[in-house]
Amino acid sequence: MRRRYALCLVLLLLLTGCWNRVEVNDLGVVTAMAVDVGEEKPVRLSLYMARATGGASRQQAGGNPIWLAAREAANLSEAVEMISMASPRRISLHHVRIVVIGEEYARRDISDVLDFLVRNPQIRLNARPMVAQGRAVEIFEVEPELETLQSEVLSEVIHAMGLQDNRLKDFLVARISLTHSGWMYALRLRERPARQPGSPGWVVEQHGAGFFLQDRMVAWATPAETRLLLWLLGNGEGSVISELCPGSQERSLSGIFHNPSARITPALKGNSLSFMVAAKANINLIRSQCDLTLVEREIRSQVERVMEQEVRRDMSALISRMQSLGIDPAGFGKRVQLSEPNYWRTISTDWISAWKKASVVVDVDLTIGNTGLLARPGNKTDVELQKK
Repeated sequence: MRRRYALCLVLLLLLTGCWNRVEVNDLGVVTAMAVDVGEEKPVRLSLYMARATGGASRQQAGGNPIWLAAREAANLSEAVEMISMASPRRISLHHVRIVVIGEEYARRDISDVLDFLVRNPQIRLNARPMVAQGRAVEIFEVEPELETLQSEVLSEVIHAMGLQDNRLKDFLVARISLTHSGWMYALRLRERPARQPGSPGWVVEQHGAGFFLQDRMVAWATPAETRLLLWLLGNGEGSVISELCPGSQERSLSGIFHNPSARITPALKGNSLSFMVAAKANINLIRSQCDLTLVEREIRSQVERVMEQEVRRDMSALISRMQSLGIDPAGFGKRVQLSEPNYWRTISTDWISAWKKASVVVDVDLTIGNTGLLARPGNKTDVELQKK
């Protein structure tokens, strides 16, 4: 008798299914979000969703592989709810990889965006926030190439360019820190200079960065300034420098930075604060029009000095600009906090005022280590070394 009851119980367990399961083709998987100022309401939210096909190919499923839905509302939570009311699929924010904020919205206040992203349990802190030069939704209206989704393009372009990753958690840490200011990579639309028939006429490209003061964007950084900022943050690998040849106004040479490093050292004399920035890097030449014999150490030193002056001027200009804007994305304040804790306690609540008054000296040390395949090589051959 007991065996019969046990057998019936086992059969009942086998007959039960997953009562709360959700099929893939029942989900609206959001991979990116675009936040703009609305025309009638305070915010316009656009959700970039991948069409789940439940295992079917795109040809079998038919239609566009993405769905771009937008609503204007008083806040982001209401906008998501309004989109959900018109969606035949359950909206899922678990796979949001990119959050693009339009320029107008970023210059006003992004505190509501940050609050929504942090409090929503579905959104991960490894999402990448970016700011668009113009309206954010236009970034996702461009048809992507090489990748299926525009969100994949925006995620991979940072790695393809060799840039330091900057995620939501990094921006939030800088936002609540007394020693840092936030920044985001910038995006812009650019007319495609060369394209095949039928391909999109516009392309989305990473172009510099946006500097933030608290919850408001205050300035754009050019691509060159962004590279220098990454150098100050400890990652300037792969940056390209081009400079005129010594004694020439037409011929030039170019090189790639290798193993760049930057040491920021604060010094305190009384209440006078100063910084010494020591930037070092090796340079691999990739192009040269110079009519110079780079095999000679003196000639190479001359070229190195020309490049050092160029980098020193640009880095000093970037630091001066950050001081005038009252921002500290490179973390100069963190160095003061670590090296001068007693002084830091007296200025921590008003670090920006002290930062604006601080003097900064930049020293650059560049070494040409690899000259590549040039008409006039930078290293002596074995035969030349033996003759010497």
